[in-house]
Amino acid sequence: MKSAPAIHVRLVTLEEIPPYNEDLDTTMGVPAVNALKGLISASDGVLISTPEYNHGIPGVLKNALDWLSRPVSESCFKDKPVSIISSSKAFTGGMRAQYQLRETLISMHAQLVMGPEVALGGIHRNFGDGFYADEDGLAFMLKSVNRLKNAALSQHKQSQTETSSGSASGALYYSAPDENRNQGITKQISPLPHAILQRVTEYMEEHLQDNLSLDELARETSYSRAHFLRMFRATTGKTPHQYLTQRRIERAKSMLLKAEKISLTDIAAWCGFSSQSHMTRVFGEQVGATPSEFRRRPDSNASREQPSHLLPAV
Repeated sequence: MKSAPAIHVRLVTLEEIPPYNEDLDTTMGVPAVNALKGLISASDGVLISTPEYNHGIPGVLKNALDWLSRPVSESCFKDKPVSIISSSKAFTGGMRAQYQLRETLISMHAQLVMGPEVALGGIHRNFGDGFYADEDGLAFMLKSVNRLKNAALSQHKQSQTETSSGSASGALYYSAPDENRNQGITKQISPLPHAILQRVTEYMEEHLQDNLSLDELARETSYSRAHFLRMFRATTGKTPHQYLTQRRIERAKSMLLKAEKISLTDIAAWCGFSSQSHMTRVFGEQVGATPSEFRRRPDSNASREQPSHLLPAV
């Protein structure tokens, strides 16, 4: 009988996160924030435990989420399975803080794990000598952790299915597991040096139509595959797969606007998608319209030009 996958937990506190300052929210970022972003990006899921103060979440938690929500709509929390446990000395168990936290996480496009809300009232009466005395409450919390684990496993299986079904960036996406995931991350994650980031992104631009692998990109740097992945995430807020997909979509947009007579099949091939249907699916998810609909938009007509100088060489 196969044993259930183990859960490896990394406990994170927020003492080193400075007050949010948009002037410091640059490409280089803040080391403590970069490290936290990298850790979350490399994790399968996130469990947030929060007390309730004055009918809301603590300021230090909201401050950290403000840092982690950047870049907008592409943060390390995007599509990340997240569960919440709230607690309070009051019998309400921090429900108002939990609802406030949910609103913030929804705005960050996190994937909130569904299930009974875990709100622990009278928390001060059940802690003592390093253990939690309420066995029923503990069992309830552990069920929440298992739901988070199942959501993360489901997402991982879905990613594998997409890879095996012919995703154009399959080699890149599938060869990106974090080699230290089962051991925890013991070092802060530094951003990629600007020169190396530029070299890697230029290489991506030159090979958008190819089926790039993570190994291939890592060879453009002096880092291991796993370390490169974490540094790229810490620097850009995206995995290489997400960044590459975004650039392919941008190339497809340009070709749709500039090359009216080029077929969608050819555009898909030039942009690195495995097929026209694959491009249509990804384009619809990212843009909110199919390539054909995007091409027919009234505001697209003014942008059409002779396409010869824009098309990649074949």
